[in-house]
Amino acid sequence: MQLELATTSVTKSNFVALASNSFENMLSFARFVQLAETFCGTANPFISKDNTAQYDEVWFEMEIINALALSAWEDAGKPEHGCEAWDFEYQANAKKLVGCMLKLIVNAE
Repeated sequence: MQLELATTSVTKSNFVALASNSFENMLSFARFVQLAETFCGTANPFISKDNTAQYDEVWFEMEIINALALSAWEDAGKPEHGCEAWDFEYQANAKKLVGCMLKLIVNAE
């Protein structure tokens, strides 16, 4: 499943599947963070309105991890297979934040 889906065609099950695999590598995470951004704010069909602020906060933390990881990758010369910093510094935090986002989505049911 590709992350380049148009946001109008992303279902809740698609979003959950994409989230579940997003932290496997840095570029997948970057694409997922970009997709997740499109659902920030009040028009998020995957969560209850009560959880909008929490979703936005989790996304913002994901964006920080994403920016740091991409910066490290660029500093390493943009290696084709990602960079070690992802594995040792950012992947665990990315996985934790994706888990937080998934909890918000699953608890909205």
